[in-house]
Amino acid sequence: MSQIETGLHEHHAATKSRDHTLPQGALHASNASIDRTGTSSSSLEIPFAKVNSVVSGSPAEEAGLQAGDAIRRFGDIYWINHERLSKVAETVQKNEGRSILIKVSRRREEGALEELQLHLVPRRNWGGRGLIGCHLIP
Repeated sequence: MSQIETGLHEHHAATKSRDHTLPQGALHASNASIDRTGTSSSSLEIPFAKVNSVVSGSPAEEAGLQAGDAIRRFGDIYWINHERLSKVAETVQKNEGRSILIKVSRRREEGALEELQLHLVPRRNWGGRGLIGCHLIP
């Protein structure tokens, strides 16, 4: 037990001395790019699906989704855990009436890639089929 305690004290002392040598805000910025699994957020946000079509007047259109958008994140779903998009469908079902954060990459006419964060609220009775009104393909 004393070895663990000694190790913790040494670790915290080393961390404290390291924090004083970093520029102000540097530690906070590096922590912000790490998610709760310890993996870099940018590596998790590789596109895993593409918006094939969006129905006019649908929740997807209201959120700002457009045909051709590359989905990088859909709630807590990433390229590594989407399970052939079945987890996306599950997330939609579980979040009816609640906002889901969607991160997309969109290619502009001039060729520039734009990164967007959209908020989609799945709902029934919007005038079409399903809860979101768009078709995703892997």
